Amino acid sequence: MYLDQPVKAMLTKVERERLENRDSDEFPLKIKKSNEFIVRKKLKSWLDDIADVNFVLGKLPYKQLNKIITNEIIFSLMNLVANLLITAGTPPINGDLVPSGNQVLQAQVDPAMKVSPSIRRGFMDILREPTAEERERADILKDHVKVLMDFLGDAAVEEIIQDAFDEKGRRKPRTLVLGVCQEHPYDRISPYHRA
Repeated sequence: MYLDQPVKAMLTKVERERLENRDSDEFPLKIKKSNEFIVRKKLKSWLDDIADVNFVLGKLPYKQLNKIITNEIIFSLMNLVANLLITAGTPPINGDLVPSGNQVLQAQVDPAMKVSPSIRRGFMDILREPTAEERERADILKDHVKVLMDFLGDAAVEEIIQDAFDEKGRRKPRTLVLGVCQEHPYDRISPYHRA
């Protein structure tokens, strides 16, 4: 690629418009399906290039990269990771059980059921054993949280921990809603983190 050529966006204007309006009746079903197929292929290609991005980051001098890497890019990539985790259906693993994504009324809990209190009043989360993939993902997440903590001072880490837990040492319930750049609002939340 020559230096004077602009960098191409992953999606064309038409692909973006069709994806943005995929739930409307503006486009025929055949066009929607074709567009989604093209978009999925482009996304897979983009994700396949992540190894090259990490390679470049490890090889080019920091001075050259500092001109490219901005807080907006870092923020967008962190939101990308959270979005990938939500899309993959990553449940929080607590001990040997995870929420199944299903709930039952507290009054209808069978004694044989494995449940935990839900953040929804009057409901219980139905629990299940995590899959091997979910356990592996949780281990990877723990390792990366430790790495991210290295970029914060002790006071900031303590503040995060205090914000995450109540006075009895239990995790505070929260709805995970992510924000990204204004052009790309994030409007999905994890089924495991819904209020």
